[in-house]
Amino acid sequence: MALSLIAITPLTVTASPDMSLDEWLDMAIKSGMIKPEQIKGSRVTSYVTIKSLPAKINYKVGEAFDPTGLVAVLIDNGKETDITNKITFFTLRNMELKKGSSLKEANETLSIELRYNGAQVGGYAIHVIDPKAASGAWPFVPSDKNMTSGKIKSGWAYIISHDDGKFRINGDKTVSPSRRFNEPFYFEHLGDDRYYIHAANGGYLSYKGKVTDPSAPIVISDTPCKWFLDAYNEGGYRTFALVVDSNHKYVIRTWGYCNETQDSQITLHNTRNGDAYLRDCRFIISTSVDQNTIPKWWFDYKEGKEAPASKVEKPEDDGYGYYDKLEFANETKRPTITTRIDYNLELPEFRNNFTNWGTTVKSSILSRNERGTYLEAYADGEYVTIRKYSAENSYLGEKPIKYELPIFGGIYSGKEYNYIAFGQDNTEENDSKESIRIVKYDKEFNRISSVSITGGQTKAIKPLNHTAHFAESGNQLILHTARTRYKSSDGLNHQSNLDIFVNTDTMKVTYVSSLSPANHVSHSFDTYVRFDGNVPVFLDLGDGSPRSVVLQKASGSSYIKATMFEILGPAGANYTGVTAGGLEVSKNNYLTAIATINQSSAKWGKGNSNAASNASMVPSNHRSLNQRDIVVCIVPRNFSNGAVAKNVTIAKYIGTSKIATTPQLLKISNNKFVVLWGQYSLNGGTNVRYEDDDWDEDGPECYQVQYIDENGNKLGNAIRYEKVKDFYATYLKEVDSVK
Repeated sequence: MALSLIAITPLTVTASPDMSLDEWLDMAIKSGMIKPEQIKGSRVTSYVTIKSLPAKINYKVGEAFDPTGLVAVLIDNGKETDITNKITFFTLRNMELKKGSSLKEANETLSIELRYNGAQVGGYAIHVIDPKAASGAWPFVPSDKNMTSGKIKSGWAYIISHDDGKFRINGDKTVSPSRRFNEPFYFEHLGDDRYYIHAANGGYLSYKGKVTDPSAPIVISDTPCKWFLDAYNEGGYRTFALVVDSNHKYVIRTWGYCNETQDSQITLHNTRNGDAYLRDCRFIISTSVDQNTIPKWWFDYKEGKEAPASKVEKPEDDGYGYYDKLEFANETKRPTITTRIDYNLELPEFRNNFTNWGTTVKSSILSRNERGTYLEAYADGEYVTIRKYSAENSYLGEKPIKYELPIFGGIYSGKEYNYIAFGQDNTEENDSKESIRIVKYDKEFNRISSVSITGGQTKAIKPLNHTAHFAESGNQLILHTARTRYKSSDGLNHQSNLDIFVNTDTMKVTYVSSLSPANHVSHSFDTYVRFDGNVPVFLDLGDGSPRSVVLQKASGSSYIKATMFEILGPAGANYTGVTAGGLEVSKNNYLTAIATINQSSAKWGKGNSNAASNASMVPSNHRSLNQRDIVVCIVPRNFSNGAVAKNVTIAKYIGTSKIATTPQLLKISNNKFVVLWGQYSLNGGTNVRYEDDDWDEDGPECYQVQYIDENGNKLGNAIRYEKVKDFYATYLKEVDSVK
C-alpha cells in the first residue's frame, strides 16, 4: 500500500491515500493521537504520495544500492510535482543509503525508511545475502556402519516413558517426557548395542555435570554421550533401559506423572545394581515415526542436496539460522483454485477450570491461500511453529519462529501481512526496557520488520496478561490486551486494559494507552477487538471499573459504552463468575458469548468503598457455584451511550448434571454465527477420552455447537461433536462457502 504524508499546520500526521482526510482525522481523534482543538482552523497544505517502491529488493553482498522504480509525488493544492529525486533512504541505524552505495554486510531483512525533507514518508525492506558464505554442515551425519544390527536399528524413533510421555527438548535444552509433543530422536548404532542419540536439529542426548552427580539432569549437549541399550520383555513388548555406557550403574529415570498439562522430569539414577532397573527406568523405543515430525533438512540430506549455508547474523535484529527458519514446500506448481481467506481461528483448550483471567490461546488456524493451503500456528513457550497443509490435508512443511521476547502474546493474519506480539516482564519498572514487540511478516512468515513499545510507554511490569487480540483496518493495526502496571502512589500494582495502535506501512506506533484512557477498564480480565468499518470496537471483562462485560465504540475523541452483561458483587472483587469467548459484528448488531453463574444466587458480603480492598472477596457460597449457563449478549450497532444488551440463554447448565466451559463465538456470515463449548459431567463421569489419537485426560466428554442468527435466535438444535477438530473442519467449509 502506498503511503501519504499530510502536513497540517501545526501538525504532521500520516495516513493512507485510500482514506479521506476527514476519515483520517476522525480516526486520529478517536484513537487519541490528536485533540480536536489541535486542528481547529488548520488546513491541508500539501501531502506526499509514494506511487511505487524501488523494484530491486534482493541483493548480494557488494552490490550497489538501486532505488530505480521509486515514484514519489508532492501534491499541493491539487498540483502534482515529481519529487522522486528528493527522496532519501536511511536504515534503522540512521545510516543513509545513496544510489550506488555498496551493500557491504549480509542482512536477511534490512528495513529502509523513505524520507522527504527529513520526515519519513514510507518504508520497505531489502534482502542482502552473502554468496561466499561458507557452506555449513548438516546438524549431524550418521555413520553408515552397523545400520542393520543392534537391538534398535539406526534411524528415527520416539522415546516413550511408562506413562506415555515422549521425550522432548525444552527451551533450556533439558529433556522431559510430554504427552503434548511428538519429537523424534535419531539412534545411531555404533556396534554392540551402543548408540549416539541425536537431537533432531543437532546435539546429543546427554546429561549435565558428572555421571556421579546426584540426579544429574538429562540435556542436549554438543559433547557426544554413548548409551547402552539394555532390553527387557514385559508382557509381550520390549522396553529398554538407557544406560550410561561409561558407568553401567547409571540409567535414565522419570520422576513425577506425565499428563496433558505437566511434563515428567528425567535425570540419571544410580541403580546400585546393574540389573535391578525400576519400572520408571524402562522406556519404549518406537520406530513407528510420523514422517511429518522428522525435520525437513533430513530429507534434503537424504536426497543429496547441498548442506545449508552457515548462519548469517543480522546486525539490526536477532539472527536466526537455517534450522530455526525451515522452508515450506514449494507451491509454484499448485494451481490457483480459490481466493485467500484470513480465518484467525483460535483453538482454545476448553478446560473446566474457570479462573478470573482470560488465557493465552496457543493454537490457531490462520489462513488459506489461493492454492487452497492452510497455515496453522502453535506457540510452545520457545517457538511459534507455523505449519502448512494442502487442501487435501497433506503436510507441506513448517517454520519454527523463535520467540523474540520471552512471552507470546498473540498472532494475527492480516490482509497483506502477518503479525506476532511478544513481550517481557519489567518488574524493575525500567522505562527504557522493551515491553512489547510487534513483528511484521509476509504471508509466508518471512520476517520484514518490527516495532518496539517500551516500559515507559506501557507502564507495565507484566505487559500481556492474556491473549493479545488484533484488528486491522487499512494500514491501522490495533492490539488490545491487558497489563499489570507500575506501582502507583497507594503502593499497589493495578491492572487495566492496554491498546497499541500501529501504522503498518511504517511500523511506527501511533498510540499507546495512558494509565486512564477514554476506554479504561480495570481490572480487565479478557479483551477482544473488532473494526466496524474503520471504527474500533472493544470488549472487556471488567471486575470493578466497570463491573461488567463492557463494549466500547470509538466516537469522536471519546467512546460510547454498552453494558453487555452486568456482574453483581462488590466493585473490584476478582471473582466474577463470568468468562467471555469472543466479539463479532453482524449486519445490525454486536455479539459476544459468555459463560456465567446465576449472578443473583451469589451471596456477597458488604464490600469496601475502596475497590482495591475487595479484590480477594468471594461469595460465601462460591463452592456451590460450579455451573454456568451459556449466554449470548447482543446490542445494536447504532446503540446509544449507556445501552444495555439483550441477553439470550442458549444452553442452560445450572441445576443439571453437566458443566459447560467458556464458549467460543464464531462468525459464518452477517446473519449466521455459531457458539461452541465443551461439556463435562458434574460429578466426574466419563471425562477421560481420546482426542486426535492422543490421550486427553482433562478434556471434555464432548463438544456442543449451537447455530444462531444475529439476534440470538437458535437455528436448529444443538449439535454434539465427539472431537472438536471435526467441528472446525465443518466450520471452515461453511466460512469458505460464504466467502
